[in-house]
Order: sequence, then C-alpha cells, then structure tokens
Amino acid sequence: MEDTTHVSAGQAFLDLERLLGVEVSLDVFHGTLRRAAQAMHPRGEVGTMLVTCSDEFLGEVRTAFARDVARPLTALQMIGSRGTFAVANLGGRFEPGALALADEHFSGGSRPDSARRLVVELVAHVGRLRQDHSSTHGLVDRFGKASPCCGALTLLLEAPEATAAVRHPWFDQLSAFFGPARLSQLRADPSPWRLVRAAIVHAVLQGESAMADLLRDPPDGPAHILLACVVAINQPGTDGALLASVQRMHFDGTHMHLEHAAALRSSPEALDISSQAGRLLVSFAEQHDQPRVVPVARTRAEVHEDLHALTAGLERLAQPHERAKVHEHLTRIQRQVAHAKKKPSTWRIYSRPLLRGLVQGLSIVAPELGLAAFALQAGTDAVKAQHVRKLLREGPKRDQARQVLHQLEAELQQLSHREAQEVLDVLVAENSPLWKH
Repeated sequence: MEDTTHVSAGQAFLDLERLLGVEVSLDVFHGTLRRAAQAMHPRGEVGTMLVTCSDEFLGEVRTAFARDVARPLTALQMIGSRGTFAVANLGGRFEPGALALADEHFSGGSRPDSARRLVVELVAHVGRLRQDHSSTHGLVDRFGKASPCCGALTLLLEAPEATAAVRHPWFDQLSAFFGPARLSQLRADPSPWRLVRAAIVHAVLQGESAMADLLRDPPDGPAHILLACVVAINQPGTDGALLASVQRMHFDGTHMHLEHAAALRSSPEALDISSQAGRLLVSFAEQHDQPRVVPVARTRAEVHEDLHALTAGLERLAQPHERAKVHEHLTRIQRQVAHAKKKPSTWRIYSRPLLRGLVQGLSIVAPELGLAAFALQAGTDAVKAQHVRKLLREGPKRDQARQVLHQLEAELQQLSHREAQEVLDVLVAENSPLWKH
C-alpha cells in the first residue's frame, strides 16, 4: 500500500535532486524516487513506466523498480505485478508514443476533474568489474569472462563493419541522436570513464526525447509526470544508481507546466568523473559547454528576413481549423519558452525538447512550416541546408515535407542548448512569419 506520510513536494524533490551525479545504492535511489512521486499528492490514478536495455544484467533494476516504486504506488488500483508499463530494447531507447500508451493504460478509472500521476524511469547502464583493489568500468563478468556492458553502447562507439553492411535500426537511431560531434569525442576518449560518459549522455538524451513526446502529445486530462533518467551500475552484489536527469511536469488539461528540472550535461567533454570510496561522482564545468557552430549568428533582423524568405513560397494553409491548430501549437510552445526562461538551468534543460516539440507539432499540422523551421537551424550541414531550402522554394507536397522532417528530426538533438535557444527565440517571436500561416 502506498505510504501516505506527508512530505512536502519541495523537500522531496530537493532530496531527489541531491542525487544528481552521485552514485548511491539502487534501493536508496528508488526510495527517494518513490517519496518524490508520493509528494505530488494528486487524487487520481497512478501509473509507472520503466525503460531499460534488454541486457539480462538489468534484471535487478526491473525487480527493484517493481518492488520499491511500482507496487507501493499502484497497490490500491492494480492486482499483482501489473503496475509497470515496461519497455526493453537494445540500449534502453525511449519509444515515441510509449508514454501516451502508458498514460492511457493507467488512466481508465480517472475522473475528468482528478489529476493522475505518471512516474517514468529511463535506465542506461554500465558495468563495473572489480579485480583485486581496482575497478574497470564498461565490463561485467559473464560466466567467468569479461564482457562489455552496456554491449549496445560499446558497439556504438566501436562502430563494427557489420553495422554498415546490414541495417541495424537501434544503431542508426543511437548514432543519429548522439550525432557526429558527441560520437567523435567519445570514440577518442582514452580515459577509463568512456563508457560511463556514454551512458550518462545516452540517459540525458533519452529523457529529452520523452519530454519532446510529452510536449507534442500531452496527456488527455490533468496529470503530473515525474521523469527520472538514471545510469545503473551493474556489479557484483547490489547494483548502484547514478541520477543523470530529473524533470517534474504538470499538465492542467490545457497547458504543460515545466515545474522542476535538473540534469547533467549531454556533452561528453563537459562531464568530470571521479571515484570516491568506490562510488562514481560526476560534475560538470560550464566552460566546456560551448556551442560547436552557431547557425543563427546574425542580427535578429537578418534571421527574421531569412525566415520570411523561407516561408514566402509556401501556400497559406487553406483550412481555418489548420491555421487555428498552428497558432494553438505556437502559443503553447511560446508560453513554455517564457516559463522556462525564468530559471537559467530550466531554460538550458528544456531548450532542445521544446524545439523538437515545436517542429514535431508543426510536422503534424503543417509540415511545410516545420521544414522551414528546420531549415533555419540547419547551418551545421550546408548540403542538407541547401536541400531543404530547395524543397521549400519548389513548394514541397505535404507528404514529402513530412518525410524529410522524419529523416532529419534527430539532428535537432545535436544542437547545443544555446543554439536551440536562439532558434526557439526566432520561431516563437510575435513577428515570426510562422504566425501568419
């Protein structure tokens, strides 16, 4: 049965945020996560979702989540072991649309006026092999043999020839979201922390994908969402857990409110890692988190002129209801941008998911405008930028524009947060031509 001991939401989330970048035991992490979920105190149903790698070494994580999080939170409404919506795949990748399904599964008994809770844990992982008085990260002992862990992330960094000869969807997806800059840094990393950095970056990026999903397709009715992204440390004895990011969001039935956010960096070189008393400790240095390329390094007037030129050849949306949907989507993102800007750390964490949510939403209602929004930031690849602009000049068909966006959308994840912020500022500004379509 769920523990109803009163803990203030502020204190509960502060306790959870204190775990950011600090390895603790799995039971300590899950206990802190559960108390944060309980402190949200809505009156409706409770749902839990767990995303992990398929690796058998994550069996302890799955069991612990069910025992320490899902069962206590859902005991009053679920029977037996039905309290977890589980996703397992190579690498532990967030599946677009999975959150909406999980929310639907757990919200059947909710009253329209009651806010429900959805607790989501996304897990990347890395092995720790202890030998004598030293430890090696990135390996585990499988039947007496040292084995890579996480195997999927190891293959991502080693890029075997088979992935070029035979299509590996999971490898393609991870490669696209990490991007060439992050992968180059990780592949060149000679330190013993290479796989730890890869797992942290992966966890943070998967959390951003989940946020973008929520921004594009919010819950159907009032809901509180707690999203925690963690790196599990698989080792002999009890596994460890290192929190990489945590977000608390509230959807009031109309608008998504970004209430709380804390995250490690998604740039490998910005993660300073050490080991204290056999436990990982991660911090970051602000000077490392600089934009690689600034595609909008022009005056605001020049940027607006460029966006006007990109949209000038597009036909206005013919149907009033389509124009209304575009304005509704822009208004929602604009409001969330304004809220995120109130706190620099929140603005940094949400900038990429907000940009992805904006482009994804436009791609559904008006993909031509989504293509124009993508072209504005496509300064990191001149060939792709020219291709997108050529399509816009020719007036792409709706299906064609949507297909191109689908192929290129992952590249938004490769922007630095400063790049994403600049592009968002342009796209949601009151004088943006996107409002005129």
